[in-house]
Amino acid sequence: MRKVLIRAVIAIAITSVYGTMVLAEEVKSGDNFSTVGSTRNFASAPKVHEYLFAARRGPAALDRIALHRVTRSTAASGKFPVILYLPGTWMNGTVAPDNPRDSLGVSFAARGIDFWALDYRTHFVPVASAQSDLAELKGWTNALFEVDIDAAVRFIMATTGRRRIAVAGFSRGVSLAYLYAADHP
Repeated sequence: MRKVLIRAVIAIAITSVYGTMVLAEEVKSGDNFSTVGSTRNFASAPKVHEYLFAARRGPAALDRIALHRVTRSTAASGKFPVILYLPGTWMNGTVAPDNPRDSLGVSFAARGIDFWALDYRTHFVPVASAQSDLAELKGWTNALFEVDIDAAVRFIMATTGRRRIAVAGFSRGVSLAYLYAADHP
């Protein structure tokens, strides 16, 4: 199982994102994330916790994103690496299994990495949506996803006090990570 996890990690493209530290008051009003629900604990990783944050990104019902933070209790000390994981377009950042061997976020957090995962706007599209309800999706371009990623990065930097974080991706998330890094050197 350990070899599989290592191969999975190697398959994820990771790129560093540099910038100046973003203070909480510098986060744009449209970038306001709020806490959703209660803290999730993991039986198999007792020091690891998951927090969920959500933000409205526009006037339409589907204009929202979310962030999952999976971290150890001690990650707030600032000495641990911070990663933002960008899943594939129709995937999400939800931590399904309660086992560090089977979950990237729990595995990283158990090893001291402050792991964040993004839920894109696509996560909030109801499966049973009528075609007429999906007109706003025409405007969901790479540029719009990049703006959402930037809002997430700014929030993570403000929350963690970090000047530098890593951005990792899977599937289309790799392309979005490179796009973001190229536009935010």
